[in-house]
Amino acid sequence: MKNRQTWISLHFVTIWNTCHVRNQIVFENPNFHSDEVINLIYLRSWSLL
Repeated sequence: MKNRQTWISLHFVTIWNTCHVRNQIVFENPNFHSDEVINLIYLRSWSLL
């Protein structure tokens, strides 16, 4: 059960970060760096676990 919750959390974090970065690109017009997105996913997934 714990393993399933972990995967669900990781899925949520990935989707949330993707949407967040997309909104930043659309509304704030920053440069896109895939490394930053991946680092945010790592950071936020560790904070949820």
